[in-house]
This record gives sequence, structure tokens and C-alpha cells, in this order.
Amino acid sequence: MLVEFADFELDDERFELRRRGARIAVQPKVLTLILHLVRNHERVVSVSELRAVLWPELAVGMTSLTRAVRGARRHSPMSDGRLEDLRPSGGRHSQEF
Repeated sequence: MLVEFADFELDDERFELRRRGARIAVQPKVLTLILHLVRNHERVVSVSELRAVLWPELAVGMTSLTRAVRGARRHSPMSDGRLEDLRPSGGRHSQEF
């Protein structure tokens, strides 16, 4: 799947994020988070679901998830507010594709 929005391309087959054709170095957990939110942009994704996707075999605290969200905001178009606040109910990417 290749998703284009703003100046960005999100390519799940190559597992990469590009801006204006140039690959952006993104940590794997952050890219996994972005991909999951984009794939599920039509709904709120729960915190427990995000933890299960990012750390399927580990019990992690909210700090780890907060760091991943911060990375998603820093390295993607989510920096302009498209990633709605992470609350106990979860978060979602608000860009329409």
C-alpha cells in the first residue's frame, strides 16, 4: 500500500516514509504506529490496541507509547495536528485518504 498525503508518501511494502521523494529516517516502532493509524484513520484506535500492535509480547507503560507518538508527530505530517490527542480511549490520524 502506498499512501500519499501533503508532501509525504507512506509505503508499507518498503516500510518507509518519504517526504518529497526523500526517505525519512524513522524508528521502526514509530513507523509501525504511523502505518497502523493511517490504516485505521476512520476510527479511534485504543491505547490497548496500540500497545498490542507495537509491543505484542511485552507489557509497557504509557511512557513508551507517548514516546512513539512524539516520534510520529516529529517525523511525519502528524506534526500539524493530524494525530489527535492520545487519551485513555486512544488516538486516531485525522487525515482523509
